[in-house]
Amino acid sequence: MSISNFTEYIYNYIAGILNSIIARTIVASYTYQLRQETHIIDIVKIPKFDPNNNLHKKIADLSKRAHELAKCIYSSNKPDYCKNINAKEELKKVEDEIDLAVAELYGITKEELEGFRELMDILSGK
Repeated sequence: MSISNFTEYIYNYIAGILNSIIARTIVASYTYQLRQETHIIDIVKIPKFDPNNNLHKKIADLSKRAHELAKCIYSSNKPDYCKNINAKEELKKVEDEIDLAVAELYGITKEELEGFRELMDILSGK
């Protein structure tokens, strides 16, 4: 694995974890009455990326795919790969896969993951 590949994996791994429902719920509950500070990374403990860990690589790969799909939705200059896909539907599926992978990373059951989703709904006023 080249340095640039390794760096991209780390970036996507961290982005995947921080964009998961688990991390977003932790951040939302932590910052509910407080200011959002950069030290939030101290609250969401991210295991060090291990290039030999298949779960770590899966989270990075899913996160990369989520970013590609987000370009299809939000970019004014859409990439060619966006033409024949329903990006919003695909992104939702990828986000759900990220949530499951991050739950596995932290030893969180599917039932507990559902609790995170319910809490986020409460915190976001749904």
